[in-house]
Amino acid sequence: MYAFFVLCWAGESKIINGKEFFSRVDIELINEQVKLFFSALDDVQISYNSNSFIVTEYIYLGLEKQEKYYPLEKTIIHFKNNGKHDIVKEFLFEPPKFDAEIIYHMYYNCNAIVKKIEENKPLSKTEYLDVLRLPTNYLICYLHGFLDVAEHLKKAKHYIKNLEDKTTYINYKEAMRVIRKVQYN
Repeated sequence: MYAFFVLCWAGESKIINGKEFFSRVDIELINEQVKLFFSALDDVQISYNSNSFIVTEYIYLGLEKQEKYYPLEKTIIHFKNNGKHDIVKEFLFEPPKFDAEIIYHMYYNCNAIVKKIEENKPLSKTEYLDVLRLPTNYLICYLHGFLDVAEHLKKAKHYIKNLEDKTTYINYKEAMRVIRKVQYN
């Protein structure tokens, strides 16, 4: 006896370094009315075979001009002949390692900026530009053992959320999401 599954998915395709990634992905298993949703923040690769549908999520991370995609998590939907399916998640992330001196400098620079934000002091042009990388820089610091960065980031959330360019706030949400995933894995 063979079971049939209907899985529908859609996403925006983009080619990065010759590889196809998708964002704004919506995946639904029609038979079971199970919906998997990957927000606009995610970049994923999708593959499938006769028994499985595989979604691999990536994060874009690195120091300025050295960013690249790192696999974060793989979700495998495995279909069985008895009409059932399993959904298995596999955490894949291996954080990049950077020079410790650079990370310490970045951490203390981020902290100084957050302190100025908390005290409502004006930021210099350089500090303002650094705010735009604050979520990503703090995430890198977190991955190098500075486990208090989520609290520092939360202190700057209101300021970041109110920036005219919303890219930094999107990066804030992405950094917090990755920190949560790393904490639980």
